[in-house]
Amino acid sequence: MPFTLDARVHPGLACRALASAALKPRAVLGDPAPEARGKALRDRSIEYELAYWVDGFAGMDDIADEVARSAWITLDSLGFGPWSEQGGAHEPAQLGRRLVAAVDLFEHLDPELRARIAAALRPRLLEAGEVLMRAGEAGSSVFIVEIGVLEVVLGDEGSAKRPAARRGTGDSVGEMSRLTGQPRMATVVALSDCRVLELSHEAMSPIMVDNPEIAGGLSHLMAQRRLSNAAFAAERTAEEKRAAARNWSKQILADMVAFFGLPRCRA
Repeated sequence: MPFTLDARVHPGLACRALASAALKPRAVLGDPAPEARGKALRDRSIEYELAYWVDGFAGMDDIADEVARSAWITLDSLGFGPWSEQGGAHEPAQLGRRLVAAVDLFEHLDPELRARIAAALRPRLLEAGEVLMRAGEAGSSVFIVEIGVLEVVLGDEGSAKRPAARRGTGDSVGEMSRLTGQPRMATVVALSDCRVLELSHEAMSPIMVDNPEIAGGLSHLMAQRRLSNAAFAAERTAEEKRAAARNWSKQILADMVAFFGLPRCRA
């Protein structure tokens, strides 16, 4: 799969970003891992070739479409796409703001508040196979993926483990525990070498206290995300789903109010 990127994007970083994007779709194999290589150098751009492997030939067109979409999102989130105004510059503060804006929980916030969240992020490096969080443990941070792929695994100690999702550039993990104080709901493992950005409770607490009105919107978004991930959703009527979302939103909001010591808010 060919890609052409601005020559100002470091080739090593471009290859990592493309390979990570290809690994995000669950149909793509992690062994052998996807790889991207420079193919040709032009005046102001570099052509790359992205290769990935799947198990069998069924659904190849759909998988290719999913990989292409993932690559677009990754390049856009990092500001590396040929359409990006950033044009290949990799300035950390600007990148942090782009990634915060890409997270669905924060995209509705005003730019000044997103910039404040971005300034509180701290980088963390993970090796492939390293566990970022475990189901059942206390959680105090939310993580945004800058580059690499994380795998979300359901099932705690004593039960069968089931890979449920993959998270890549611009995705977040750990927000439910981080914003409510509840135990982690899943184990998250680095599927490749990763660089993630951590937003700790200590960093987020003053932001929440200064802006308690955002709690209602966050609780609604987290309830919707929980509903979309719930196995029972497919077996419920539209009204039952709406009722579940309302109840979850109220419970999540109550947990957030207690966790951060906020004044009472409406969901």
